Amino acid sequence: MKTIKALILALAVTSAMADSRTPADIEALSPADLETAFWDCDFASTKDMLGLGDAANCSFVFERVKANKFNNDFKQFMKWWADNKKTQHALRSGKVAS
Repeated sequence: MKTIKALILALAVTSAMADSRTPADIEALSPADLETAFWDCDFASTKDMLGLGDAANCSFVFERVKANKFNNDFKQFMKWWADNKKTQHALRSGKVAS
């Protein structure tokens, strides 16, 4: 069940790294760049439907963030996501989060 939830979240939460990064490229990102890529994907997914390649990249980014930052603890990841989403989306939309 955890795997299904993670897959659903990865597909729903992630979105658009509109580039052609490979999993190896994503693996090589610094923790800060990986987190930026995650939030870029998360924001983009709220604005438009992702193509298959972008969705796959974003899903991989989600898995790396969850593994690297939260030791694969989905509940901790979800708390972090909920606590930071408003601010991160505001930054990407050019609005100041209140």
